[in-house]
Amino acid sequence: MSSWEKFGMDVADAIDGTIGRRDHVEEVRERLASLSGDAERRRRWPIAVAVAAVAASLLIAIGAIWALGGRVEPSHPITYRVAGVNHHGANGAWISASSSETVPIVFTDGSTVELQPSSDARVDSLNAHGARVILERGGAHVVIRHERDTQWLFDVGPYTVTVTGTTFDVSWTPEADRFELVMEDGTVMVSGPLIDSGTEVLGGEMLRAFPRSGRMEKTLLRDEQGGETAPETPAPVEKGSDDAKISQAERASNNGTSNIPWMKHYDGWRIAAKEGRHEEALRIVKTHGLDRFLARAGAKDLLSLGDSARRISDWGQAEKIYRTVHERFGGKRHADRAAFILGQIAFDVRHDHAGAARWFEPFLRKREGDPLRREAIGRLMEARGKSGDPAGSRAAASKYLESYPGGPHASMAREILGLTPKPVSQTHGQP
Repeated sequence: MSSWEKFGMDVADAIDGTIGRRDHVEEVRERLASLSGDAERRRRWPIAVAVAAVAASLLIAIGAIWALGGRVEPSHPITYRVAGVNHHGANGAWISASSSETVPIVFTDGSTVELQPSSDARVDSLNAHGARVILERGGAHVVIRHERDTQWLFDVGPYTVTVTGTTFDVSWTPEADRFELVMEDGTVMVSGPLIDSGTEVLGGEMLRAFPRSGRMEKTLLRDEQGGETAPETPAPVEKGSDDAKISQAERASNNGTSNIPWMKHYDGWRIAAKEGRHEEALRIVKTHGLDRFLARAGAKDLLSLGDSARRISDWGQAEKIYRTVHERFGGKRHADRAAFILGQIAFDVRHDHAGAARWFEPFLRKREGDPLRREAIGRLMEARGKSGDPAGSRAAASKYLESYPGGPHASMAREILGLTPKPVSQTHGQP
């Protein structure tokens, strides 16, 4: 075996011996430097040694990336182009579609926003994981490419749509006071008039809101087409859990269907809840056994029942129902929503600010694209301040500004931190 071949094998051994060990990258460098030094001292193949040094550097880089989980975080914001324009779009510039054409906006991460005719929008800000788009009027067909840290926000009239990766159509018609969102795939969180605490919209659902008239409706797309509604996909059941002990037929009730023997006793509560007869919905469930319903119903049904209790200010029952969701479906999005609402009740109704902070704190550990994280951290810094924890309030405020410098609680966060208010930038162009 030649010295060069031996050197190559030693390099491979140095890397292989440290795969998955973050704390041994320096060891790799030292071993490679030693090997390179031996080769240099031989001075027999100076060109080969130079090539080997380059190869060793590449291998070290590959090994380091491998040790860090095989990912490289993007460091530069994505950019975008508007169809028919030969340069990258500028933040804040208005983009308009005429009455007879659509205008595609193509982003470098593979996402697209296609403005529909007679629509006006602008890309307000860009980062490495997404963008904030303001749709002033009209509609857009949106396809967002999903990645681990996807962060997209759409301000549509008075509503905010938080996106992590999905396909949907959204529109705002000021003259008709109508907001409409049609979900093709994925999940988004919508907040705004009538839904300040946020509402989740899933693939196959449509949300309409008319803020001035105080009307909002959410339906399944197949309802709109006159077809039979499709059941929600049941959440996986962990082996050994209480749900795993329920028969397959009973677990199917988690889909929202009512063709299960025990569930038929509760027929009528969903219709009552959907029509706004929340007291009647709660009465039907109580009549046939609230505890059994809490133990067996699916997360979506439980959240709906909790919402009914909340709307008639039956706070005790609402808390009981939401706590059940949090306990039974821990770690899933339904449990997160239950925790957020429990925090709201503790803060706004019970005036238990320390208790509210305990419900909001877990959202600090969630990724920035989480649809409830922004509002939860905003409420957390308030709750900690009111509960006599100024240091905790400042920590939450700092985290909020780090993640959402343009968010609705940003001015409060700066005030808590004693920072100079951020000047409001003037936007030029079409209003």
